[in-house]
Amino acid sequence: MKALDMNFRKLAFACSFFVSCSVFVSADVNAQVANVSTTAASSFNSLNLTTGMVSAISNTYFTNDGDTGLLIKGGGSAVTATIITQATSISQAGYGSTALTSLVVPVPANAYVYVGPFPTGRWNTQFGTVAVSFTSVTGVSVSAISQSQ
Repeated sequence: MKALDMNFRKLAFACSFFVSCSVFVSADVNAQVANVSTTAASSFNSLNLTTGMVSAISNTYFTNDGDTGLLIKGGGSAVTATIITQATSISQAGYGSTALTSLVVPVPANAYVYVGPFPTGRWNTQFGTVAVSFTSVTGVSVSAISQSQ
């Protein structure tokens, strides 16, 4: 549980450093490999969140370095994004084992939701990407944001 608590703190910390991020996105279902070039966050025009966003597809993948989060912009109606866990449990000596499940994130209509970062051991596929599925992709946009320094 201590490790999970630290990840939540890291999430809160990471969100506050959004300005110093790099942006890259992938939506390649077959190869599960990101293929969109990286854009420096400094190219955001006064934090114009639409810069660098691409249309989501039902199964989206983005490259993850462990310090990467996902910005999701909802479409005309609410959707659900599911970030698919690759690890099924976590254990620590003296604390036992805890089952891990995928992260289900409600995305309100026309709203922005930021989730992450995603530790690589739990979230990365064998290709170094994180898999995200959506209940609907009509009008939904995404952008992966790395806070690596």
